[in-house]
Amino acid sequence: MHACCPVVLVHGWKSHPGGVWKSLVRRLEAESVVCWNFSHSKLRDAGGEEIGHALMGYIHDMQEEYAYHGPVDMVCHSMGAAVARYMLEVMDGVSCRIPVRNLIGIGPPNNGSSMAELFNDPVHGPDILRQLTGTFVPRTYDPMTDRLVQDFRSTGPFVQALRDAGLRNDIRYRVIVAGNVTGTPDFFPPSSKDRRGHIPPPTAGS
Repeated sequence: MHACCPVVLVHGWKSHPGGVWKSLVRRLEAESVVCWNFSHSKLRDAGGEEIGHALMGYIHDMQEEYAYHGPVDMVCHSMGAAVARYMLEVMDGVSCRIPVRNLIGIGPPNNGSSMAELFNDPVHGPDILRQLTGTFVPRTYDPMTDRLVQDFRSTGPFVQALRDAGLRNDIRYRVIVAGNVTGTPDFFPPSSKDRRGHIPPPTAGS
């Protein structure tokens, strides 16, 4: 018997569940809440749809492992929220084989990622990449070859598929507008310009 439903955690782009969710997992487990902590950190060349399939497979595996096929709650950071939505609304929108009570998105790029647009901007892109090189992306990083970055452009087919599918009526959606005010690298590295009073690159929905 489960006193409450499990919580599925989905981290964002270029992060790892061990760092992002460490404090939350500790608090949930203290309340006897089971956490299913999904990681896509090793799917480095995958696009959003591929990660969505991996997430669906992971949830099915956990359902079998725990002998539990009831509803779950989902807490997702940034890109992870849109991947979860894609899995639920595009891939599972008709059959609804994965029952979800609540989907909580922390800084979700529901209409595309501003960071993805900045990466591809010919004026601002090079400066953003210089700030992140060595701490968040390698020196040889090319956003044009990053499938996730391209998927999360506002005009891309991945984002358009989310718009076309629409929200599921059986899920309660909640959005938390977020910024990395503490400069925690597990979420997003602080920019050197942040400390000089310049406008920092957006973190919510990146």
